[in-house]
Amino acid sequence: LSRRMTHRGACSADNDTGDGAGALIGVPHKFYKEKVKEESGVDLPELGQYGTGIIFMDKETTTQSREQFSSLAQTVGLSVLLWREVGSNNSCLGSMARQTEPVMAQVFVVPSEQGLAEEEVAKRMFML
Repeated sequence: LSRRMTHRGACSADNDTGDGAGALIGVPHKFYKEKVKEESGVDLPELGQYGTGIIFMDKETTTQSREQFSSLAQTVGLSVLLWREVGSNNSCLGSMARQTEPVMAQVFVVPSEQGLAEEEVAKRMFML
């Protein structure tokens, strides 16, 4: 999808490096459920009982960033279920972006306690 989108935000001095603006979209539950099971052997909960996102981290501090994210999730009653590596192709990046290209990982987060209503799960995801 992102390959086909023209960048609509700011560009750096090299005119090839974007500002990293993202988009909020629906969760393709069936796709993720199959992919995660295939790659990791983990069963995702039902839609509405987990959240997911792409996290951009500095190469030198990836481990610490994951630990800090997990700690933040715990403060709102969530737990990291899984980190998933995200494939990338940096051939389209400008020279400035390539020098500071982050590590990208997909995280799946679930409630720490079972049986929460979908609205409460969404509230905790929003707080995170």
